[in-house]
Amino acid sequence: MRAVDPDAQIASAKQLLGVTGEPPPPEQIKAATEQLAQKAVTPFLKAAFRRRILEIRAQNEQTIDRHSVDDVRYAGFDAAVDKAQAKVKDFRAWIRLPRSFRSRSRSDTGQAKTRPSWAGSRKTELKL
Repeated sequence: MRAVDPDAQIASAKQLLGVTGEPPPPEQIKAATEQLAQKAVTPFLKAAFRRRILEIRAQNEQTIDRHSVDDVRYAGFDAAVDKAQAKVKDFRAWIRLPRSFRSRSRSDTGQAKTRPSWAGSRKTELKL
């Protein structure tokens, strides 16, 4: 990445010349750029490194098959949709009940009353 950074190229050229203040000549900047580029590609010259890159690429590659035709085995509604609609219907019916009947019917079952989950994380018993 430093090989394409103009500031890094100038800094490298200054370091090669041993100059600190004045800008280096364009020839020296070009030589420093080539040296930085050579340093950047050095890892890619090793066969093991290139092979590992190809292995990682093969592991993460996604093949899209456009030639095979899929068969539809089932087309219709799922039973879970019917189950969910039934739960919503039961809940709506429960909401329509008078409030006193809802609390009485719950206390008749002997179950302890707890705060709804949206009311807070602390659970407390309510006595009606």
